Amino acid sequence: CLQEVDHYFDTFQPVLASLGYQSSFCPKPCSPCLDVHNNNGPDGCALFFNRRRFQLLHTTHLRLSVMMLKTNQVAIVATLRCRFTGRVFCVAVTHLK
Repeated sequence: CLQEVDHYFDTFQPVLASLGYQSSFCPKPCSPCLDVHNNNGPDGCALFFNRRRFQLLHTTHLRLSVMMLKTNQVAIVATLRCRFTGRVFCVAVTHLK
C-alpha cells in the first residue's frame, strides 16, 4: 500500500506488473501534481499484490468526506483471496490529514 504516488502510470504500475504484481490506483480528485508543468498525472493511493499468491475478489475506490463535505482524500478497499490457503481478507489504503 502506497500513498502520494505520483508516477503510477509511467513507473510504479509497469515496473511492478513486470515483477508479477497486480494493482489498483485511486487518484486524488484535485491533485496538486497537476499544477506542475509537464506533470506525470495526479497523485493518489495505490495498492499492489502478488498475482501468483492472491486473487482479487472486489475493489472499491472511495472519495472521503468530513461532515458531508467532500475532501481531497481517497481510499482503496480490496478483498483478496490467498490462492494457497483459500483465506479471504480485506486490505485498505488511504492517506488522511
